[in-house]
Amino acid sequence: MITRLLTFFGIIVVVAGLAPATFAQDSGRSPNILGTWTGSATAAYVKSHPQFGDSTATVELELNVYKQQGNLIWMTQKWRREGQSDWNEADSIGSFFAHENDEFMIIEMATPPSSGAAGFFMGEIDDGQMELTYTGTESGVAFNTVLNRQ
Repeated sequence: MITRLLTFFGIIVVVAGLAPATFAQDSGRSPNILGTWTGSATAAYVKSHPQFGDSTATVELELNVYKQQGNLIWMTQKWRREGQSDWNEADSIGSFFAHENDEFMIIEMATPPSSGAAGFFMGEIDDGQMELTYTGTESGVAFNTVLNRQ
């Protein structure tokens, strides 16, 4: 019984060690999303947000996917709230899912000199459009939108 348990856990450790390499590979099926994507959304803000607490605001978005290598994505994103003249900006990286070649996740980084905050996007490419759901984990904001390639 102990030998079976040790063998079982040994197999799990080996499989877990191989999983990142397996999921990092791309079969060449990921769609090309290079370019600039634009759109707008209504964003919801948590009650404790310092500027827009417990409210909503219209947000204009521009995502520039400047590099794609297989399933890996690099992008710069810009956004501004309704009535705001200056753009906020952040760098992001992401990856298409291994088994769903039209779905991806992007992590937003808020490193200086960025005017952004940390968060993540879940996305899907459908009929030439990019559907995104965003959750700003640092700032407490969320929205869903559809972007079009320019």
